[in-house]
Amino acid sequence: MKTLSVNYYFYILDRLEALGFNRESASHLVSFDRLTNTHPSDRIDLEALYDLLKLAQSELSIPHIGLSVSKSFRISNYGYAGNIFSTCNTITDAILCAEKYSCLAHTMGRFKRDQSGEASGKWERYVWTPNFEPSDDEKYRQITECVLSNYALTIQWLSWSLEGSVDKVSFRHSPKLPLSAYQDVLGCAVEFEAEQNAFLIDRALLETPIPTANPLKLSLLEQKLNRVLAEYNQTSDLLGRLEYALKKMILTERPSFARVADELALSERALKRYLSKKDTRFQDVVRKVKMELCDIYIKQGVSYSEIAQLLWYSDQSAFTRAYKNWHGVSPKSHMSQT
Repeated sequence: MKTLSVNYYFYILDRLEALGFNRESASHLVSFDRLTNTHPSDRIDLEALYDLLKLAQSELSIPHIGLSVSKSFRISNYGYAGNIFSTCNTITDAILCAEKYSCLAHTMGRFKRDQSGEASGKWERYVWTPNFEPSDDEKYRQITECVLSNYALTIQWLSWSLEGSVDKVSFRHSPKLPLSAYQDVLGCAVEFEAEQNAFLIDRALLETPIPTANPLKLSLLEQKLNRVLAEYNQTSDLLGRLEYALKKMILTERPSFARVADELALSERALKRYLSKKDTRFQDVVRKVKMELCDIYIKQGVSYSEIAQLLWYSDQSAFTRAYKNWHGVSPKSHMSQT
């Protein structure tokens, strides 16, 4: 599930036009019209954005088109879904809003604070996990650079500090010349072929009051966005989003209903109602996700004891019992039959 709102797509198209791109040359990519189709629930596939950036890169001869788009973005470009950031009390509050409402802009990935403990001392680490496999990092590098750079630059704008607020930006993909383009846009150290797409923020900034904070406007925007979010949750592929959230969560923690509901910006009651309408249970979805991940791990040659740990079973015997419930035979027997 990799989609973006029509509004988000046209924001990027507007930025490309400001760089000299002829928007008419991209009119065949989507069926929406900027003037008549801008409802937040209107979605298009990730490939439309990929094709747009690829076309603009060729037409403008800009090798780092994703970075260039980010550089020309401003918070006001986002509409009320982005203006809420500047009304928050602190950078931390703005980041929490970004986590909660990002699905209204796109489901291309997930932005979260890193709780693994890798960052320490002065810096806090934030990770953007794309909703595509690492094998597609090179294909979607322009999208990754656009999204991750935009997060980093937004932090800088909110803090009114264009230097020092972000210490380093890391990309999973390989570097692309000229490297000076990264420094020109981001103004900090840049790392490539990293384990995760991430950036480091100065911890001292996180609780610093945002100069443009406006509690009254923040409350009004939250009410509006919560209505839009509720509508989106009712009309979107929530089951697909649930499975995706579980796959990502299992990598770092044992999945729980409460935590997943929070990830989806839903109340537990609302998620229960949704699953009931779909005639399924949370345990059924967890089992489906574990079966899919198990198949991937087995194909990768991961040992059964490691798979047991990765899928949060108490030991290999517990994993084997679960596997027998799935397939009727043990993992070894199943593999010998296939």
